[in-house]
Amino acid sequence: MRPKVVLVTGPPLNGRDDYLKRVLPLLGSLKVHYYHVFDEMKRFGESHGAPNLNKTTVLDLSQETLASIRSAALNKIEKEVAASGNDIEIISTPATFRVKPSPSSPSGHIKGFEEKEFEGLAPDLTIIFIADLQEVERNLQADPVWSNRVEPTLRTLAEWRRESTDLVEDYIDTQISKRKKEVDSIIYAAAHPPQTMADLIIGRKPRVYLSFHITGVPARNFQRIERAKKRLSKDFICVDPYANKDWDIIQAYDVALEKGQSKVVLKSSGIEMSRSEVEEAIDEIRAQTVERDYQLIDHVHATVVLHFSKQASSGVTAEIIHTRTVANNPVYVLYPFKDRPSPFFEFYAGRDHIISGSNVKTATTRLIKMMKDDLKANRWPNWPGR
Repeated sequence: MRPKVVLVTGPPLNGRDDYLKRVLPLLGSLKVHYYHVFDEMKRFGESHGAPNLNKTTVLDLSQETLASIRSAALNKIEKEVAASGNDIEIISTPATFRVKPSPSSPSGHIKGFEEKEFEGLAPDLTIIFIADLQEVERNLQADPVWSNRVEPTLRTLAEWRRESTDLVEDYIDTQISKRKKEVDSIIYAAAHPPQTMADLIIGRKPRVYLSFHITGVPARNFQRIERAKKRLSKDFICVDPYANKDWDIIQAYDVALEKGQSKVVLKSSGIEMSRSEVEEAIDEIRAQTVERDYQLIDHVHATVVLHFSKQASSGVTAEIIHTRTVANNPVYVLYPFKDRPSPFFEFYAGRDHIISGSNVKTATTRLIKMMKDDLKANRWPNWPGR
């Protein structure tokens, strides 16, 4: 029986492999093998004219040599996976990125794998791993190799992320048309606990997207959200859009603009960035925030709204509309107030799926019971069961 093949990819310098090392021990008694593609590439360096292949020299190889080495490594992995007796094979490699143009790479565009190689690996699950832009920028500035080869700006790193996501989505679309069936994938933020990725890889729990107010809410709301998420995580894989903190950059930029400040200061971390640098990337960051949340909704099985604020949220409303009209998934709402939400919200969420009551703990118990009952009754259109 073929093992489950999981491709973990995305832009470089996002901490993908360090994170995976924390995930592997959480996969229990399953037989799991992990491939770091660059380690495999180093084994083929000498036979392809690059005996001293390392993270410094790899960026100086010609595109032809690099492609040849990468192809040899991925072909080896493909053959070993085909003959594997493991339960799960995990393959980690960057998707794509850009460096400063050089004689070895005039375009500066470097791919971690080609479409034919993606097709050969035929992953059952592709995880696009991303970290917060400000964290990636720190990683870049601290790396003596990468910092000399890459323009260290938020805009560059935001473009890396978009290009990686677009590349993988394009490959997946091609595979869907060839295989005539869905190809599972999800964008995954590094701030999720490693157990979340372990559950995602194992695949026995349904995925739920958590939708909640972010802008202008008190800290106690986030504490309530964390408590609800902890309870939901026992039975569901909770995909938290705020695990990626792009919203913090957007809000901090708006504050700096309103006050005429030259620095953008993130309250959550105290990180300071020049307003001019953020300004160059802000349109891309804003667009990615919306697109990524919709993509997450498209790759889960239900949306759970944790509506701990009385006021309406345009983002939450947009997410439930997308869930019901595009993703065709159910919506469940925790609404701990006596009155009813807006009729527009209620229409799209479905009145029967709105759990109200001032006791949040009791309401959460009722919410989870409803979700589990609906699962047993096969009322989740996109959950195939496991």
